Amino acid sequence: MENVEDVLKEWGNVAASKPLKNREFDINKTITESNNRVVSITGIRRAGKSSVLMLIYQKLAALGKKVAYANLEDNRLQISDALDNILKQTPNTEWLLLDEVTTAKEWENWIHRINEMKSVHLITTSSLNKLSRSPPKALRGRISYFELFPLSFVEFLEFKNIKRPETTREIGVVERELEQYLTYGGFPEVVLSENKVGIIQEYMNSIIALDVAALSSVPLRVVSDFSAQLIGTTLFSATKLENVMKSIGHRIGKSTLLELEQLFETAYLAFFVPVFSTKIKDEALYPRKVYLGDTGFIYAARGKKNYGRMYENAVFLQLRRKLLPLEQISYHRSAGNLEVDFVMRQGTEVRKLIQVVYTLEEETKKRELRALVEAATEFGLNGKKGELLVITKDYEAHEEIEGKKISYKKLWKWLIDEGR
Repeated sequence: MENVEDVLKEWGNVAASKPLKNREFDINKTITESNNRVVSITGIRRAGKSSVLMLIYQKLAALGKKVAYANLEDNRLQISDALDNILKQTPNTEWLLLDEVTTAKEWENWIHRINEMKSVHLITTSSLNKLSRSPPKALRGRISYFELFPLSFVEFLEFKNIKRPETTREIGVVERELEQYLTYGGFPEVVLSENKVGIIQEYMNSIIALDVAALSSVPLRVVSDFSAQLIGTTLFSATKLENVMKSIGHRIGKSTLLELEQLFETAYLAFFVPVFSTKIKDEALYPRKVYLGDTGFIYAARGKKNYGRMYENAVFLQLRRKLLPLEQISYHRSAGNLEVDFVMRQGTEVRKLIQVVYTLEEETKKRELRALVEAATEFGLNGKKGELLVITKDYEAHEEIEGKKISYKKLWKWLIDEGR
């Protein structure tokens, strides 16, 4: 077996020389944060966390810092004392970058010890964020988390060397690329590959098996059927889903379904958005809206292009990428059962209402605007105080309805504006 020193040299050479695309990720903030705290970069599998860690390596090396990098999934490092051996072989290292650190044996105690000793700046990655899901007590409050998602639309265009459009022809190119982005999503490998659906399906199966089923007592078949049900619906209700699962032969209770909900979100495979209410009971009782960790999952699983759902999912993921501290995403449902897709708020203060509509046919427009105006009235927004926005395929305008100033924006333009 190769010694740890040789393995570290090999990984260091890979990290230093690998050509990489820049991401919408604050590398400088990550480095600064690691001066005082353990940093964990987390996100869905294959979103590019290893590449970001290598970009951090290259940045630190360019600054003249002493830095070491290792991927703990390397079978040559699957030994009981791998982390201590890495530390021994890097006595002068200022920054230690460990990819998939939670696959190493006894990683919890080791990180705790390193954090107490302050002997090296530590930046780690983990596909399933075990550090945030169940961190050692001594580390709670001492870890800073940075999330990485699949490519935003801006990153997607940059990966394909397509600039922000200015001419009519360039706009046409971007509109066609938007359809590709919505259909196949933003995983870097998928974007650059011809076998897009096959790779997406492989990713889904890996996440379901390794990041959900393996960490629960629920059989893989049940987890897979749960996943299929989520992809086929826009609302999650444990009560209704319990009945559906029983109808296909799975006798599982609400507590198991709620456990799976949590695991799916921890693995970034799906997100569950609550209804907005000042009453905690309402948030618990109302169904939660389901959004997937990548728009490509929708087409890969069903083989059909559901543009309404793909549009809304793409907007959610962009909002989630840019979520501010203490900011929350909810949806709103009125007493008359009218719905606003996204309520952006801090605490109970609503700052933005967003409707997502693929095509604005007359009846659809009336319904969506009625819901938006009704919610705006309830929250005291008028378009000057708080943004009122409708995101659609091909309509841009500003309208005033019942004293409410409403903006319409094309999805491709909104994604580009929000992604910069």
